[in-house]
Amino acid sequence: MSAKSQPQGAPGMDVPLIVTIGVASSLLVIVVVIGVWAWFDYEVSREQHRKVVDQPIYEIEQLKTRQLAEITTYRWVDEKAGIAAIPIDRAMKLIAQREGAKR
Repeated sequence: MSAKSQPQGAPGMDVPLIVTIGVASSLLVIVVVIGVWAWFDYEVSREQHRKVVDQPIYEIEQLKTRQLAEITTYRWVDEKAGIAAIPIDRAMKLIAQREGAKR
């Protein structure tokens, strides 16, 4: 029996180095797989956000357009009663002039 207790292998083979390289390689593969998985998950959530969340809702866009038209144009509210709507900018100027004249 030999006095040294070394793992058996081919002569000149450094078994601890081979085991260390194998473990390090395995850990590297695990880290790369987890990184690619995280990156893929991030890209999927980004794409879902772009396709679902960032898309304007048609009904809301129509409502905004209609409301903007109502506050920026002259129109009759009740023509028989003589009630008209004026653009909001014009109304604010008239109010400011009226309040300025009171002071």
